[in-house]
This record gives sequence, structure tokens and C-alpha cells, in this order.
Amino acid sequence: QLLACSFNQDGGCLAIGTTSGFSVHNLHPQYSLSVSRELRGGIGHVEMLFRCNLMALVGGGPTPHSAPHRVLIWDDHLPKEIGELSFRQAVLKVKLRKDAIAVALRDRVYVYHLADLSLRDKIYTADNPFGLLSLSTQVQDMVLACPSVTTGHVRVELYGLRKTMLIEAHESTLRALTLTANGSLLATASRKGTVIRVWDVATSQNVYEFRRGVERAQITCLAFSWDDQWLSCASDKGTTHIFYCDKESKNGNNPHHHNNNNNINNNKSTASSFFTSAAGSFFSSSSKKPQPKSVCQIRGVPHPLSCAFIGDAPNLIAVAGWDADGNGVLLVSEFAAHQEARRVAYHVLVKNALRAEETEEERRRRRA
Repeated sequence: QLLACSFNQDGGCLAIGTTSGFSVHNLHPQYSLSVSRELRGGIGHVEMLFRCNLMALVGGGPTPHSAPHRVLIWDDHLPKEIGELSFRQAVLKVKLRKDAIAVALRDRVYVYHLADLSLRDKIYTADNPFGLLSLSTQVQDMVLACPSVTTGHVRVELYGLRKTMLIEAHESTLRALTLTANGSLLATASRKGTVIRVWDVATSQNVYEFRRGVERAQITCLAFSWDDQWLSCASDKGTTHIFYCDKESKNGNNPHHHNNNNNINNNKSTASSFFTSAAGSFFSSSSKKPQPKSVCQIRGVPHPLSCAFIGDAPNLIAVAGWDADGNGVLLVSEFAAHQEARRVAYHVLVKNALRAEETEEERRRRRA
């Protein structure tokens, strides 16, 4: 049974944790099962380091391979554990980069040097039940993002500059966040799941605001493309939305907003123009942050857990999660703005053992 799944830093591999071990799947240029390890119990979290032999494992499921408060550093060339980090709380998320490992607990984040597992930093957060944590992976100086001690706010650590940025991202509790590979942009979503905001890390300015929908949704994953041009958002609605990050919009070139300001300045003298000015001010403030909708939607995984753009293949996106029968599945699609996505590949990675003996008639009856 599938317990967890996560893509590596370039989106070219998928690691999954099951009730009996873990496996790694190559997605591009051709799908293949790269690694499959049967262990003595379940793996609730697997984190890869690009395509190298080092991984971080956390036990999970009804009979975990190891206690859920331990992080195992796994060398798949051996293959065995070569290091361990132990905590007093359950580990909720682990992130790797070439020089560091970061671990999210319920109320704090620990950062270690990967070479010797010595402690580098400890950051206290607000209640963080989803283990929200993101690292830059493309640049030498690490950027880290996690919830701050204030609900809805994000703390960003710029280690190269020895600087901390605090971003007032949302009024309600955070549900998802992710950095671009170079750490320059941050995407956030609250527990409402209706609006996705993108922030310029250097200035803490809101540069994009996207509308996912009007109904509440649990956001399960946010992911940027390698060139920062696209942003994907998966939710419990069973749809993965793709948004286009328009650089002109980021730079503030909004002619509609400019015209509204001119109208306000030119009409201040009469009572009738006062109404026009007030109305113009209202529409100007609402148009100041337009909320464009997604340019493409991916469907086919009813319960998506993770999504990623495949770095080596422009306009390819992979979505992993559970299907309607609880099987672990992977969908690879080709997308383009304002066009219907084309399915490239679909794989059943792990079959749900609880449904294995179910007849076709029983399955139809349950789905109805």
C-alpha cells in the first residue's frame, strides 16, 4: 500500500514509500523502476538527493520500519543505513540538498550539515501539522522557507546573506509552500485553498496572485518549473492546476490599473466625478492584484499527493497519488496554455492489497 511519494529536485525521479519498503522510479526519458527495496516495515517518507545514492527515510504505516521520530540516512550503493538523526517528536518532513538536511517537526525545524550531521540551525515555528518546509537546491547559498511563529506568516532564511525575511502571506493557517530552485520566489497557500500567492523573497513583495477556485480545498502540493515559468497546484479536488508566471505582470505593468489612477486624479472637482472617483478607486484596488485562473488543468489522479515538472522535458508534468481504488498511481501529461492536457503515460505503482480480492461487481457497487 502506498504511504508517501515525493519527486526528486529536478522532477526526473519519483520515490515512493510503502508498507513494506520503498522504490525509486525514473520518469524521463523513459519510465523504469530504478530501485526497489523490501524492508522490515513501512516507510512514511522518502526524500531523494537528485539522482545520487543518498536518501532520507522515515518509518511509517501500521508497522513502521523504524520509529517515526528517527531520520535514517540511506546509502543505496551499500545498501544500508549510514547515519541517523533522532528527535523527541515525530518527523513530518525531510528536505535534502547537497550540503544540508532539514527536518520539520510539529513546532520547529532543524538544519544539519549533510557531511557530518552536525547541527547548523534550529528554527521555532507556529503549529506545523503538515511539516511545511522548502529548500533552494540550485544555488550555493541556501534559502530555507518554513512557517514563522505567527499563524499564516512565512519565515525565509537567506543563509548566504545571513538575513531573515518575514512574509505576511495569509490571514489563516498555511497549508502549502514551496521555493523556486534558486530560492528567489516563494509560493504559498492557506487552508482555504482558493488563492495561491507568489512572493519575491528578496523584497517580501507579492508579485503574483492566482485563483484556484471559489470552493475550499486542501492543497496537497505546490511546485515550480525549473525555469520558474510555471506553477502547479494539486488539491483534494482531484485536479492539478497549472498557472503561468507572466514576467510582465510581475514587474507591475498593469495598464488597466494605470488608467484607473489617471481617471481618479482627473476627476476630483464635481460631486458626480466624486462618485466616479470612488468607484474608480474601488475597481483600481481590486485590479491592483488580478487573480488569473489556471491556464491548464490535469485530471486523472483522484487523490493527488505530489506533483512536479520534469526538468529535462519542457511542458511535461507528473502527478502521483491514489486512484479511486486506493492504488498508488503515476500520471505524466503534456500541457500547453489554454489547451487540454495530453496523457503521455499512466502507471499503477502499488496495488492496494485491501482491494486486491474485490470482484468487478463489488468495485462497481462501491464506486456507485
